[in-house]
Amino acid sequence: MYLSDVGLLRVKFGISSKILLTNNDVLNQIKGVLAENYVSNALLMNEFEVYYWESDGKAEVDFVCQTSDGHCIPIEVKSADNVR
Repeated sequence: MYLSDVGLLRVKFGISSKILLTNNDVLNQIKGVLAENYVSNALLMNEFEVYYWESDGKAEVDFVCQTSDGHCIPIEVKSADNVR
């Protein structure tokens, strides 16, 4: 479940807007959630239906969208350099 506003999500976590401009432990703990929420909003605003996919807990894709001609687009959201 995603909020329709990333700023509201930040406030819900009690995170100061100044923290977003620094690299610290608090930001490192939530930046993945903020990034996924942002991507979800962007996809929905562009009229994509978004889906989540996983295979028996072994693999997952954050978002799967389908184009008007039936092609599936997997989207994996990463907020750090570790992209294994």
